[in-house]
Amino acid sequence: ARGGRRHAGGRPTTLFVGFNSSNGIEVFKSTAAAPSVMADFTGNAGCVAGPLACRGLGTSGFGLPSNRQIFDGRALTFGATSWLYVVTGSGSAAVRVFRLGD
Repeated sequence: ARGGRRHAGGRPTTLFVGFNSSNGIEVFKSTAAAPSVMADFTGNAGCVAGPLACRGLGTSGFGLPSNRQIFDGRALTFGATSWLYVVTGSGSAAVRVFRLGD
């Protein structure tokens, strides 16, 4: 899942990247102009992506280890507020929609 928050110039200012995992999905974000290494991304509580101790935004699986797959994701801006919407699931149960504030 990835998406960008846009400012008046129309260019993305935040890039989200997500990974499927048997321990629960992981979603990270970057505000770097041209992210190219793990250290350009942050996870839960602003930790730097890469070390095992850095969990994704909202923690692994958004707190539900059964959320092992990302089916879709969109970053949308309404007025001055940006949101990341992520559709997740296990592949065998009902999907869930999560919304994270930027």
